[in-house]
Formats: sequence, structure tokens, C-alpha cells
Amino acid sequence: MSNTKEKQKDILIDVTETFDYSGQSDEYINAYKNWRNNPDNPFAYNYIRKKNEVTFCESKGFVKVIPEEKEQKVLSKILYIFGTVLILFLFIQFIFSKIFIAVLDYFGVNIHNSFLNYSIYGGQKEVMTAMIIITFLKFCVPLLITKKTLKMPLKASLPCKLQSSKDLFLCMALCLSVSVLTSISRAYSDSTIEYFTFFNCYNKEFSLLNQSELVIYMFLDVVIVSIMSEFLFHGAVFQALRQFGNLYAVIVTASFSALMANNIASVLSVFAVSVVAGISILRSGTVFTAVAVQIINKIYLTALTIIELSFPDTSLKKAYFMIICFIIGIAVSSVIWHSTNKEIFLKKNLSTFLSAKRKILLIFSTIPTFTVIFICITVIITSILA
Repeated sequence: MSNTKEKQKDILIDVTETFDYSGQSDEYINAYKNWRNNPDNPFAYNYIRKKNEVTFCESKGFVKVIPEEKEQKVLSKILYIFGTVLILFLFIQFIFSKIFIAVLDYFGVNIHNSFLNYSIYGGQKEVMTAMIIITFLKFCVPLLITKKTLKMPLKASLPCKLQSSKDLFLCMALCLSVSVLTSISRAYSDSTIEYFTFFNCYNKEFSLLNQSELVIYMFLDVVIVSIMSEFLFHGAVFQALRQFGNLYAVIVTASFSALMANNIASVLSVFAVSVVAGISILRSGTVFTAVAVQIINKIYLTALTIIELSFPDTSLKKAYFMIICFIIGIAVSSVIWHSTNKEIFLKKNLSTFLSAKRKILLIFSTIPTFTVIFICITVIITSILA
């Protein structure tokens, strides 16, 4: 019986069944397999053929079907959708927002902006309300389009069942250490850097906010935006890209997440934290571990900003704070690492029929993803030169 199974493996290619689902819950595996095995799903890489099987083509005769062609076709479609929703995100952030505020201004609302830069003026409540609406739109609209297009069930796109609580705390501790390393230059800087990302596309003096408004602002930035951001970058798109390797999915989503920050000062930090967030999903089995990772990073950066604003001579205090956070992060992650699964999940599903080089080149040859890269790099360069 075992020999028969071995022979079937030798003569049959089934990418869905040979995929390594370890670290994930049974409900995720079943939902993900059903999504991939749907013959009418254009975003599912579900190649099943005998290795020597040939197909008759009217113009070419009998030809051997190559799995690389199927893989490239599916990956191109996923990247096209990913790039399209990110373009929509940028459109809402940079163009729709200005039109929206101009319309409010026209109808007498105390809010104004400039079409030459990202400054917003007006009443605090009016500005806060407008920014909340714009931010929810720029996340929710792409999320809805992604959900409707990929048609991935929630149990697969946003897995909720925690497989390992140790991995949850491991990734949170690791994130704290990474956050310190990527912000170490701030220990020697006397200038205060605005690290809140909720309204990161606008210039606004938030030191003028009263206490209740500042609490609302921080809650939205630290918690709500972390949730929406992780759902966008590590939700259905991340799971769809996993078909082509865990490492590929982590690096692609982290790279675009960093580019979308539109700020050269935070690109490295966003990329590193996004990598940890992606790994945390693979290890713990739930997207909410990635949310927790983002919240830890935001809390750390918020505390660092508060120190900069609260003390006249901050260099020494920031250095002490960073050292303490780094030691805590390393100590906790080291202790947990010795008692948890040491398997490197990024190595899983690493080898697919399509080479790594071709998968990377597809990002640049797909028009929407290339457009996003071009726009984001242009914005970053413009901000540097301004």
C-alpha cells in the first residue's frame, strides 16, 4: 500500500496537497484548501497533473503542460489586484482627501488645505473628523475590493485561532527589540520626530490637541490603524501570496508596507516590523498576533515621542529607555525561544516551479505594482528634497 502511494507521488503533481500547512489550525487548512481547489478561482494556484501528461493544442499538436506557466499566470493576477488596491489607497490619501476637504471648505466647514503640500488648517475637531473619515476610507475601500475580488473565506484570509501562545509573546518581544534597533539614531537626535502614522500624510501640529482629543488620536493610531493595516497587508493578499512561498509572501508584503509609509525615516522600521508581523502569522496561526506586533511597535514609538516632548535634555533618557526595552525584548524572546518550536517557517514552501528571480521580476512587470513602486519612491524623494 505504501509503495502505491510512493508511486503516485512520483507520477502526480498536486501543488495544493504538497503545500506545507504546519503551524495553522484545521479550520484554516480546510478553508484554504477549499479556496485553492475551486476550479473557477482564477487566483488559486491548484495545478494537478501527471508529470508526463501532454495536452493536444490545435496549433502545436501534443505539448507538455508546464506548471511554471500556470504559476506565473496566477501570481500575475494576484499582484495585479494587490497593486490596484494600493493605487486606490494612494488616490484616497493624496487626491480624494484634498477634494473632500475642499468640498467641506466650500460648504462652510472650518477646514482648509493646500493643493501644493499636505498641510491642513482649521478647527481641531473639524480636522480630526475629516482625517478619521479619510483614513477609514483609504483602508476600508481597498479591503472590501480585495475581499470581493479574491473571494477568500474569512477563516483563511483572517485566521483567528491561536495555535501557540508562546509564539505570540515571542514575536511581540522580538518586535520590541527590532523597534529599538531601527530607531537607534533617535537616541542621538535632539529633534522630535512625529511617528504617529494615523495622519502621516498631513502636516498638522498635534501638540495643540487637548488631552481627550490626544487620547482619541493615539487610540485610533495605535489600535484601529494597526488592525486595518494588518488586515490589508497580511490578510487575503498575504494568504494568496503564500501559495508561492512563505518567504515570498513575507518579503513582498513587508516591502510594499514600507513603501506605503512614504517617509524615508520610517521605511526601515516599517519593513522590519512588517517582516516580524508576517513571521508571527506563520508561527502562531492567527493574524491578530501580527496586530499585537504592530501595537507593540506603535506603543514603543509613542513612548519615545513622549520622552522627546517631555524633557529638555532627552538624549540620555532616550538612550536609557531604548536599552531597557532592548534588554527586555531580547531576554523574553530568548527564554521563550528555548521552549518553543525552533522550526524556521520562512523555509516552508520555499521552492516552487517558478524561480525566485522570475517571481521578483513579475512585481516590476505587473503594471499596478510597478506604478505603486514608482509613486511611492517619487513621494519619498520629493519629501527629501522639499
